[in-house]
Amino acid sequence: MGAIYGIIGGLVSKRCPTRDAVWNFSPLTWINVYRFLKTRVVTIRPSWQVTLIVACIATEGVTIWVGRRVVEERWLFSLNPESTLVLIVLFMSTIACLGIPLKIWNITRIEMLLEKQEALVSRAHFDALRSQINPHFLFNTLNSIAATVRTDPVKARQIILKLSNILRRLLHTGDDLVPLRDELAFIDAYPWI
Repeated sequence: MGAIYGIIGGLVSKRCPTRDAVWNFSPLTWINVYRFLKTRVVTIRPSWQVTLIVACIATEGVTIWVGRRVVEERWLFSLNPESTLVLIVLFMSTIACLGIPLKIWNITRIEMLLEKQEALVSRAHFDALRSQINPHFLFNTLNSIAATVRTDPVKARQIILKLSNILRRLLHTGDDLVPLRDELAFIDAYPWI
């Protein structure tokens, strides 16, 4: 039966309109019915979620039929519901058993996507700050050098060397891990200018 369920699952996944559409399936049957009715009013195309619900009910129905026709009563796991209410609850629990893991995996998938997005946002924020600070710092330093060249040329050369070291470090560091020696040299050079 497991192979049959796998084949049915593969066929149902082919009916999904997009790759991420499977994550919208709800373990609560009435929400899927509401979504079906909502999309049915807008479009005439049948919903893949209805296909998934029908596949769940059909596979559970086949399991019950096999249990009634083939399996003897002394077998332990043969389910033979007599009441219609029990049958409906059984079908709904089958849909919930499929939908709950999908929702859990979806939450995990969304958390991983959010972590990636947050990392990208923080990196973009850092790069934006770096690009904003550099022009002002550069203009101020060049003005200091221009003023110092006339009065103290030796000090102006030292400022130019420190500035070149700072700019070289800013251009060559794409990663966030910097050796302590380089960081201390940068900290020493920055206020000196």
